[in-house]
Amino acid sequence: MRTVLIFSILFFVSAQFVSAKKNHQLDSLVQRLEQHDRLDSNRVDLLVEVSKQVYRSAPLEGMKYADEAKKLAEQLGYQKGMQEALFCIGACYYYKGIYGHSLENFLESLHIAESRGDRKRIGDATNAIGVIYMSQDKKDKALEAYLKALEMAEGEKDKLSKMNNIATLYTRKGELTKAMSYMTEALELAKKHNEKYREGLYTHNLSDIYFRKKDYKTAYKLVMEARVIFDSLKQSVTENHYYEGKNLLKLGKRDGAEKAFWTGISKAKKAGALADELEGYELLHGFYKQTKNYKKSLENYERYLSLKDSIYNEEKSRLVEELQTKYGLESAEKENELQRQELELKETQLDRQKLLRNSILGALLFMVIGVIVLYINIKQKKKTNLQLEHQKSELFEKGQELLTQAEEMKQLNEEIQAQRDYVEEKNLTLVQRNKIITDSIEAASVIQQGLLPFSNRLGDNFRDFFTIYQPKDIVSGDFYWLSHKHKVLAVVDCTGHGVSGAFMSTLAYSMLGEVVDVLGKLDPAEILRNMDSRINMALNAAGDSNHEGAMDIVVCVFGEEENGVINVDFAGAKRPLYYWHGGELHKLKGDNSSVGGFKRNKEKLFTTQRISLDKGDTLYLTTDGYVDTPSPNRKRFGTARFENTLKDITVLSMEEQKEILQSELKNHQQDTPHRDDVTVVGVRV
Repeated sequence: MRTVLIFSILFFVSAQFVSAKKNHQLDSLVQRLEQHDRLDSNRVDLLVEVSKQVYRSAPLEGMKYADEAKKLAEQLGYQKGMQEALFCIGACYYYKGIYGHSLENFLESLHIAESRGDRKRIGDATNAIGVIYMSQDKKDKALEAYLKALEMAEGEKDKLSKMNNIATLYTRKGELTKAMSYMTEALELAKKHNEKYREGLYTHNLSDIYFRKKDYKTAYKLVMEARVIFDSLKQSVTENHYYEGKNLLKLGKRDGAEKAFWTGISKAKKAGALADELEGYELLHGFYKQTKNYKKSLENYERYLSLKDSIYNEEKSRLVEELQTKYGLESAEKENELQRQELELKETQLDRQKLLRNSILGALLFMVIGVIVLYINIKQKKKTNLQLEHQKSELFEKGQELLTQAEEMKQLNEEIQAQRDYVEEKNLTLVQRNKIITDSIEAASVIQQGLLPFSNRLGDNFRDFFTIYQPKDIVSGDFYWLSHKHKVLAVVDCTGHGVSGAFMSTLAYSMLGEVVDVLGKLDPAEILRNMDSRINMALNAAGDSNHEGAMDIVVCVFGEEENGVINVDFAGAKRPLYYWHGGELHKLKGDNSSVGGFKRNKEKLFTTQRISLDKGDTLYLTTDGYVDTPSPNRKRFGTARFENTLKDITVLSMEEQKEILQSELKNHQQDTPHRDDVTVVGVRV
């Protein structure tokens, strides 16, 4: 289940919830823009205002207006207009989910605002940058940006969205006391300035903090207070109904909880919000399972899977199509490099010909001077007339040769110029294509990370946990997976990284769901054997019987707790399992075979090993990316150092363990690029 916080961006204009008024305002602005045909700063301001009205609902259209405003402001040297246009472009990229380009434009807007001393826009741009960092799960950078934005705020109303964002960030970090302090102050300011939509939003967010503090009565009271405000504004917030159901369930009011969940799904369907509808079915599946109504639980789980497959298949098709276009760029780049070399050769020849031409022209000039001198002395040197006539004839012939060569050089120069224009045009096309492909891969990265288990699902299954997930490239060949139906956890390292690894990880993700959730295989060794067979069948069907598509996997199946003891079944394909038990760090080695990969006439053996753990013991599942990370002198981090680090930190909280592992890796790696994708998952039973 995805995070249920309503995370308020609010870094542009005040909340837009009166659609009729907004449409009227947009129509009026477009009409004024059509009537204003002068290329001046007023047109820039109109273009910016139209972009602000549409970038949330139609980011591509908003981009068109903002880009025109940027170009015109640049021509006019209109810095304020340039600042606002860059801000709108950053917003458009945000709503398209392309966070890299969004951050780039917000930073440019911030730079101009700082040069102009515009405190309000400095605060707004910094707040927007914090939102981008939060979307990328860079919480420390996001907090730094939010605090700076709050410091730059002008007046109490300008502080509202900044304080809400800070409170939401602290909530996600689990620092609930700080979160409550900021959210309560933001709510009081919203009430003071009669900001009704913000009052409802902050009341809802405050209820989430109380829910996390397990004060369900207060949380329910705040949810219903927020509902009254949203209803008065004729706003339907699906998450508010889901939170009503969750609190009622905690308070033992099952009938009310069931009704609230169904109401939320109805609202989501009406709004066409597929992600909200998907969350509702997941909540109902858990609700009916908890109330032992297994028939309805299964029905809603099937609805959840059907809708999720529909969303996932659409996103996966777009991901594959966009990734495949990357390979079209390589041949074009090679062609461009060849043309560039040919152009350099032509330019070298042209330089030589220019030198030859200048030499010939110099010689011609010298000869002309000689003719003039001879002509002046002709009367005095009659005896040399025949010789002079002969020299004049030779000079004429050479002059004709020079003219012919000059004409040839002119034609050659025109040909080289045409080739240069062609290459420049091709280079511009390649730059544009490269930008499109990069944007597509960044969007693919967002989709791929959306496949990973949400934090609350991991929290529902384990006492505590952490995840470290650092792709080498934009997309990754690593992923971690948690079953929707059983307590099965896996970490997978597919062959390669980047685009090739992402293809394999997409295939492995789908097959894990089929083997565990559909076929119900719960023996780790049997899961690996089924995965091996399916991977080879899938790749052989593509016509490659000698394929190298393989993956290293560690799989754990958790049993139910009995008398404080939890049995865990483990199998590993070339990956070990680390676990802390009895005051010591233990290591179970996996089998020496990968899943998939061509092995002629060689049977693969996968074995299941069982361990018994006490409550509070910890397991660590990893790929080889962490220990293979190089330092500036090309030295690996190493398995022994990794194991010693685990021994030192295992008694700490999971969040502290994650921070230390990341810090150790960063200190070792410094500025050296990753050699492979890095994934480490720790869970406390």
